Amino acid sequence: MTAQETQGKATNSHNTNNKETNNTKLLRRMAGALSESMEIQRSTPTKQSVLSYTPQYIQQLPAIEKLLLHLEGKGRSPRTILAYKKSLKALALRANLNDTTETELAIARYKGKNDRPITNNYKSKLCDCYATYCKFNKIIWEKPIYTPEPTTIQPPTKEKVAVLVSSARGSLSIKIDIISQTGLRPIEIQGEKGLRASNMHTDTKTITARITKGCNPRPPLPITEQLNTRLRDYITKHNLRPDDILFTGSERRFGETFRRYRNRLAEKLNDPTIRTIRLYDLRHYYCTTQLRRTQNTETVRILMGHKQLNTKIPTLTQWRKRRMDSRRNNRQRTSQTTLRSRLHIPTNSTRRDNAIPKTQINTNPPFLFNIMLNHYVALASRSRSNSQKLKTTTQTILQR
Repeated sequence: MTAQETQGKATNSHNTNNKETNNTKLLRRMAGALSESMEIQRSTPTKQSVLSYTPQYIQQLPAIEKLLLHLEGKGRSPRTILAYKKSLKALALRANLNDTTETELAIARYKGKNDRPITNNYKSKLCDCYATYCKFNKIIWEKPIYTPEPTTIQPPTKEKVAVLVSSARGSLSIKIDIISQTGLRPIEIQGEKGLRASNMHTDTKTITARITKGCNPRPPLPITEQLNTRLRDYITKHNLRPDDILFTGSERRFGETFRRYRNRLAEKLNDPTIRTIRLYDLRHYYCTTQLRRTQNTETVRILMGHKQLNTKIPTLTQWRKRRMDSRRNNRQRTSQTTLRSRLHIPTNSTRRDNAIPKTQINTNPPFLFNIMLNHYVALASRSRSNSQKLKTTTQTILQR
């Protein structure tokens, strides 16, 4: 075999290798585009694989991408753009977005995992995303109204939070402890808008949170001596400068790491209640702790960073309702006890014995006059007949 033949074979093998590498790159790109097109939230995989190949869905992707670029140009956050992307692609798999009637029916009949109907809260979010799509494409559409179902949240107990903090390792334990002591959001601890080394004030034992999600600035949040020491050692160990991010990684990775750790801990302790604890429940735990400590909702609003007091916090709403009910019951109980003591009625009388016997009434005319006068003032604005009756009753008592 000559040198030219060997050189020709080498060049041919080199060209074939280049073709193979190009083909593998092309296949990877196609696989990435296919997986992105099949991406959707809250739906079964079998339906996904069938619906994602429809030509109607593929034809609607450019219009969705134009809207996403428009939202990015208007300064929307990446998380907001991702929510629009998932919601619109979910609707595009089920209906033609240019047909408002078909899209409305798709939202009304939308089913999630295991063919279960979705909540009205998620339907309302789908309607908001589709309303933005219609406004951008100049489509006239009257948005339906879905009233969210009221939900109650049970924050974890102090013992469960202590178990989560003590059983975790490394930086995860520190991050869980920060949320439970300051009420910061997960996005405010790790991510692009997460904590920096300059936000740790070890001399005053406080943390200053960065503003996210358009919330109000919060005062310096105090922490315990133990957490302060752990943060100081963590900064010294990693040689962090003041402008360095304290915990590297995205906020999505923080949530995934916590869920894996939580599930392993629930299996290890054989406690299924630990599996129900979400990362955001630690913020609700901080909220309820501060409510019990301060007994002031306005102070808690400032600490949580909310702009309005009527922000939808199920924990705060539930606490305020229980508080108002207990106060109302206490006032009613106190007024009934006072009236019974003044009229010398036994406290152990039942509801059937509400009729006051004449022998138990104090017949002192000035005393009865004061009681009837108070009722007269309370009922005078309701009807003239009641006031006239009370007047005549008072006069007859005084005449006796």
